[in-house]
Amino acid sequence: MESFGGVDILVPNAGRLGLGSVTGTSVESWRETIGTNLDAVFYLLKAGIPKMLERGRGAVVVTGSIAAFKGFPNHAAYCASKGALIAFARQVSADYAPTIRVNVICPGPVDTPLIWDSARAFPDPPSAVADAAAATLLKRLGAPEDIARAALFLASDDSAWITGAVLTVDGGRTVV
Repeated sequence: MESFGGVDILVPNAGRLGLGSVTGTSVESWRETIGTNLDAVFYLLKAGIPKMLERGRGAVVVTGSIAAFKGFPNHAAYCASKGALIAFARQVSADYAPTIRVNVICPGPVDTPLIWDSARAFPDPPSAVADAAAATLLKRLGAPEDIARAALFLASDDSAWITGAVLTVDGGRTVV
């Protein structure tokens, strides 16, 4: 606040996998995953939205995941939390429009440490990552820059008439 005079953009971008099936996930892991992936977004928005309202404008870009739309073996808490983020962000967009725009970006398989951690849920992690890339229509993993460009678009005035939207950036993975 002191350096920039206010808050114009919030990008909640936290992620915890909490690997395990429903019966294989401890209550502690479930709570930590929901806490990181959902509760932390609530806390950031609770603190940041009043600052945006003071300025009379703002944009929120919540980082979700294609796990909101499709199940992945042994990712029960992760999929649940990312699915909940979409409903939460849409509700927040309804509460704070027209002053604040709230959108969700749902990355697919991106070449970051998270995909390699996620691959541990499969018998052969390197093959799982290779299969994730091959399963996209564009036949490659996304790069962090692919996601950053989409987030920048949603945070910018170029998307001034977009709120409550979910932008899937997944190389076509959810198509097939």
